Amino acid sequence: MRALYFVDSIHIASVTEENAGEAAQRQEATLSLIGVVDGMQLEGEENENVPIMLTLHPSQLQYDMRGGNIREGWYVYYNDAPSNGELFFSYGNTDSYAKEKIALNDDLRYQLQVASAGFLDVMTEEYLDVLLHLSTVRSYHVNVGHGNCSFLLIQYIGIYELWCIDCSLHEKPNKIVGHTYHLQSFDKCMQSIAGELGIDVQDLRINLFFLTHMHYDHFNGMRYLINKGYLYQNTICYINLNYQMPSKNFNIVLQLMMSKGINIIVELLTTTGNAVIQIYYPDRHLFRSQHTVNTTEPYRVEKNVNDSSTVIRFNLGNHSMVFTGDIEQDGIKEMASYMPYAPFCLTDIYAISHHGSETGHPLNINVMPWPFHGLRCCPWISIIMGRDGAYNGIVSPKVVNDFCAISRLVTMDDLVKGQPVSFVTINWKNGQIDKIN
Repeated sequence: MRALYFVDSIHIASVTEENAGEAAQRQEATLSLIGVVDGMQLEGEENENVPIMLTLHPSQLQYDMRGGNIREGWYVYYNDAPSNGELFFSYGNTDSYAKEKIALNDDLRYQLQVASAGFLDVMTEEYLDVLLHLSTVRSYHVNVGHGNCSFLLIQYIGIYELWCIDCSLHEKPNKIVGHTYHLQSFDKCMQSIAGELGIDVQDLRINLFFLTHMHYDHFNGMRYLINKGYLYQNTICYINLNYQMPSKNFNIVLQLMMSKGINIIVELLTTTGNAVIQIYYPDRHLFRSQHTVNTTEPYRVEKNVNDSSTVIRFNLGNHSMVFTGDIEQDGIKEMASYMPYAPFCLTDIYAISHHGSETGHPLNINVMPWPFHGLRCCPWISIIMGRDGAYNGIVSPKVVNDFCAISRLVTMDDLVKGQPVSFVTINWKNGQIDKIN
């Protein structure tokens, strides 16, 4: 049946296949399509979109003879009945719905940029010194199914700060485990943090929030954070507002931020980095264009939202952790061109990119030898956020084997007494790992 859909996301990855004992690489495109009726998206339970997921060869994204490809944010027709054994796509006769989402996204990002223009991201030398050397840190990594959600609890001389990196709570497709389990895991983690501090959970506030990039499995839980009051007017949010991501869900998050007065936004550039928060990527304003990949400093076009991911190293309490989002090989090469290997060296804990996919595996990059020029590039602990089997190539056995060889590896698929882990805590001072079910 031919029906109209909104292209919410497109993910292209390399997949390794075994054929007659020989490994071969092929490309796969995974699309998330949201149904549209008379210009309106269909709504699922709990007001969350219930998309359909398609796995195609990238060539099947082509919509005309000139080689133009369907893109995220477009309005397409899809025929789910095979025609001559092939899937059938055609570009919608009108793209008014997609244009509406793009225009709204542009306007919301602009308003937030204006609202935050006067904010200066400055830490005093005394404050930096306390964070660098005197603080104690415990990180919490929540099992949200397929997605990312991590917290840093920083304590020093009777004071605490809570920092959050990404927040996903609803998996797409959302019938694998179910919303309830993911929310229970998240709420259990917040209760644990509150207990550590000796306060009521409703009094918890997030001081700093970092969004690595605008994919659903990294931002969708922000609505819950805002509605529960964890994200509030004084939260400093590190978000790349230059990058256009015109999905309905992300627009809702931006609208909610504005309505709640959450508008202290720091642009993710290396110029905003300091000794505690080292932002390795991007070092330029990244934006999206359908027309050209050529631009000049301090701007660069990046069509792949994964390669718009922020890569950050946090240096706290004489230890460090690197978060990589979903950065892939082109982004890693881009980093290597101006700061060779730094994010992957001399760090104690490493959050493996792209949920353990080979597309974000630094060992695949020829310019990055392992270990890198004799520097200490073997992290104490490595962690994979996400669910094994969520997409083809996730989690990659090669990534697992390589990081098991150089570190203690933690995954969200680990079990505790035969039950799924709800969250994992890491004590940065002594490397103790606790898995809580």
